Amino acid sequence: MGKGVEILNGHFYFKILPDGEIDKRKAYCRHCDIGLSYHRSTSSLRYHLNALHTVDVRNPYRETTGDPDLWLTPLNETCGITAEKQRHEDLTNAIAKWLATDCRPISVVDDVGLRNVFRIATNDRKYEIPSRHTITKRLHRLYEDERTAKETTAHEERIAIETTSQHASSERQASMSSKKMKIMSDSSSSGDDGPPQILAPIEDSDLDESFNLKPWQVANSQSLLDPEKTSNRMPSTNVIEVKVEKGQEAILDAATFWRHCNMAGCTDAIFSHFLTNMKDVSQRIQQEQASQEDLDVAFKVMMASGKMTQLLRKQLTEMEQKHVLVQKSLAAMQQVMSLLRS
Repeated sequence: MGKGVEILNGHFYFKILPDGEIDKRKAYCRHCDIGLSYHRSTSSLRYHLNALHTVDVRNPYRETTGDPDLWLTPLNETCGITAEKQRHEDLTNAIAKWLATDCRPISVVDDVGLRNVFRIATNDRKYEIPSRHTITKRLHRLYEDERTAKETTAHEERIAIETTSQHASSERQASMSSKKMKIMSDSSSSGDDGPPQILAPIEDSDLDESFNLKPWQVANSQSLLDPEKTSNRMPSTNVIEVKVEKGQEAILDAATFWRHCNMAGCTDAIFSHFLTNMKDVSQRIQQEQASQEDLDVAFKVMMASGKMTQLLRKQLTEMEQKHVLVQKSLAAMQQVMSLLRS
């Protein structure tokens, strides 16, 4: 039997029987050579072309020559990769990723139904799903490629973080040096009537995160004040004795001390740290977890403030007021109870 009458612009044809008659019971597709039942309607034939071959029946059929595996796309022509081979590579990668992502068993590639699905989807009746061995090798290769890519990305991020950290450290050192130069310059240019000069060198540990001097610190072997200049103008009252680690004592004027702290920008930090420490001591005392040192420090601070009596009287007054309110509430409650009984 040979090919006979063509229909749908040559995309289908009827075979000729040995006796010369045309068999119009089946129409055969020129793209895949599948025979479809023909009942004087081309609806099923058009559906076949649109669904499996995605061709427009308005365009005449053109028979291609040569092996499809040898067709080269313009992009792959120079490297010798055929379009068919590239398509198979993409399908193999897609199958491997599907198995890994959805945790499917590798044995699924042996399913006949899956093979038929791929043949219909690819419009290739000869397509064969890669074997288990091929899929396993492709899974390992994809895993290695993904791991290498992540390691490269992590290495680049680590280098970027280290570079940023080094840059920030350099800027911090420059800012600290500039701050120390300014403090020394302000101190040296203050004159005899200003705050005392700073004789001890300023170390990096003497500055806080904002590059300001930390709360008052006394050097081991040097005083921050010049005794000869301060002793003449220091009043006899309102003085503080600052203990030095080696047992030395320096007489410090309170006004000069706080003026110097204001210049250094550490007054607020001193009070903040002090209040925080005293709050912690108060909590430990209330929870009966305070040490003897905590008790002594709290008692000495309260006595040194000179307001212990005033605070106690205030607490007593508040307690008396609360007592009066409680008595009034109790009397009102008794009246209510008597009314209920009557």
